Amino acid sequence: MKKIYFVFFLLAGLVLIGAGCISFSGGDQSGTDGGVFKSVDKAENWLQKTAVAAVKPGSLANANVVSLVFDPSDSKTIYLATAENGLFYTTDSGESWFVAGSLSGGRINAVTPDAKDKCNVYAAAGNKIFKTSDCTRSWQNIYVDTRADQAVTALAADSYTPSIIYAGLSGGDMMKSTDSGASWTVVKRFENQIAKILVNFYDTRVLYVGTAGRGVWKSTDGGGTWTDLSEKLNQFDGARDFKNLIFDFSKRDNLILASRYGLIRTTDGGANWQAIQLLTPPGSVDIYSLASNPQNGNEIYYGTSSTLYKTVDGGARWVTKKLPTTRAATYLLVDPGNGSVVYMGTTRFQK
Repeated sequence: MKKIYFVFFLLAGLVLIGAGCISFSGGDQSGTDGGVFKSVDKAENWLQKTAVAAVKPGSLANANVVSLVFDPSDSKTIYLATAENGLFYTTDSGESWFVAGSLSGGRINAVTPDAKDKCNVYAAAGNKIFKTSDCTRSWQNIYVDTRADQAVTALAADSYTPSIIYAGLSGGDMMKSTDSGASWTVVKRFENQIAKILVNFYDTRVLYVGTAGRGVWKSTDGGGTWTDLSEKLNQFDGARDFKNLIFDFSKRDNLILASRYGLIRTTDGGANWQAIQLLTPPGSVDIYSLASNPQNGNEIYYGTSSTLYKTVDGGARWVTKKLPTTRAATYLLVDPGNGSVVYMGTTRFQK
């Protein structure tokens, strides 16, 4: 993968000066086995990576993770969205984390970096979208939804034309900006919460949207028109109960869908789907996280409340590992430059 390095550590130092004391009073305090874990041997062993660098050092060990997102140009830089403690980033593969400027508290629903300028990052919190153009030193509010019951729940950036940004709302509105967030247009109303937006790397006009309860939709013209992929999904009981959707980057039109049914794969962009045989019966396990090795699509990982499942042959055989935490594995990420490195975000669910 092409590496692009900027004077990021200098900027990080400036963030440190303004960060002050780190407080996690809004997070879960019942245990310190949360935050982020990292494996360098394909999920065989894990180390907790939660150190926060600041004027007074802190820790993410109590944090509940919403998502982990690589910077497209540098896999050592990762953005961490949390459920109560705001946004963080690392520039050294998780060895130390920094507060992302003023987004230092509350829930971050989604984050997406610019594919070509690593100092441009977008983040969603509540009914607002924020943007930084100076590597998180400052943030500008570029969108506010005036409806009190709406939240921005998904973000995605076009890797070919980075001025194109997509946002999804809890009420189902799919929005598009063609001017880096300065203005927004609703391109589709799905009526159900938008849980995820994927932009195809090989052809960024191709979009996939995962919705809560209405399955997966596809556009081949940048959001102008949409096709409901549910007809073929309906043969799998519970497949419209969306959990996650990821690309298998080993081929152009391969995707893996996690749903209430289990795992389902398409090799033709959603026209047809095939079930991936799991160790557990369909519908019997809640899948909270899903990832595959960008260099080898046969290596797939998924996480539940207590167990990590792994296959190296596309699902023909699975091995299980007990999680290194009492929390659920709510996010998984495989380093695109080194498939041995896997990151796991964890969450303690309220009983």
